[in-house]
Amino acid sequence: MNNTNYYLIVALTIEFIEFLDIVLKTIMKIQIYFLNFLLCFTNLIIAQNNDKDEDERKSIDSLTIGLTKKKGVITSYQKEDKIFFEIDNDLLSKDLLMVTRFVKFPANFQAYQNAGSKASEQLIHF
Repeated sequence: MNNTNYYLIVALTIEFIEFLDIVLKTIMKIQIYFLNFLLCFTNLIIAQNNDKDEDERKSIDSLTIGLTKKKGVITSYQKEDKIFFEIDNDLLSKDLLMVTRFVKFPANFQAYQNAGSKASEQLIHF
């Protein structure tokens, strides 16, 4: 093999590598455009579903049918072992101090506490 053939093979190999590089870059661009299209399409579907969810909102009364209701500062609803709380808008962004006190003790209880003693304090913020 003479030098001209060697240079020709090297030149053809370099051109072929450059061609492959262009093809791979084009394929990558197509993939990126396809992924962008998919992302945009998915966002449109999600936006449409969110519009449907807003229209299908239920009132609190329809959600609490069959639950035991206890009114107070915070209205609570109970069904079996689950408890749900309804928090009024005027309580939002306010601190509430919750204090736990003992109501009564067993007879002959020898502790340094009596009925009405504080057991714990919790600060709750909604």
